[in-house]
Amino acid sequence: MRTQPDPTASAPAGPLRRAGRRGAHSVRRWLAIGGLAGLASCATAPPPGAATPALPGATARLLLRGAVPPDSRFALYTLGDAVLCQSPKLLAGGTPQKPADAATVPAGTLTTLDFVVLRGPQTVCVVRWSFTPGAGKTYLVQGQAQAGVCNARLMDASAADLPVPPADAVLRFTPGQPCTPLAQSPSPPRDGSLIQGGQHNGEAVLMPNATSRDLQGLIAP
Repeated sequence: MRTQPDPTASAPAGPLRRAGRRGAHSVRRWLAIGGLAGLASCATAPPPGAATPALPGATARLLLRGAVPPDSRFALYTLGDAVLCQSPKLLAGGTPQKPADAATVPAGTLTTLDFVVLRGPQTVCVVRWSFTPGAGKTYLVQGQAQAGVCNARLMDASAADLPVPPADAVLRFTPGQPCTPLAQSPSPPRDGSLIQGGQHNGEAVLMPNATSRDLQGLIAP
């Protein structure tokens, strides 16, 4: 009588068994590699909501708008020392007769900006902001110095129909503290309203280069 093979018995060695061993080894190897790749992707994935680091050389665009008396000029400075509010460098400037050109700043690094209004040789208005520009974004600094008012606001204008204050922007020029420490600096209201500047009708503070001579080339003939 012919008997059926026992399903619990070991299969004889042969090509089929060797292929099965190789297949199992390949499966285990594939799982191991796939698992390591999965762990690597989990380790490098940024947490939800984290800002994307800016690539080297990435920049953001800055627009400047000013409402000042006919005999005044306005300008935007970037400060080389963004923390201590020192080493100003002119970015853009204009007059009521000559709009300011757009400027660029490095993205992904702390940036401190000064909106300045000059009347003759005197600095009559300074508003100071710090924030970290995002790569490829467009920001608007809009200020005014009229009828005893000195104020300016900083807006993320990347979506032109819905400008909003940058999430990390802080006002650095507060009463009695022309370079308010970052940890003590107030954030702008989310409605984007103008905020009172820290200086009006006084000499420049921590801005020895902010004089009318800086803007001579920006005055229309």
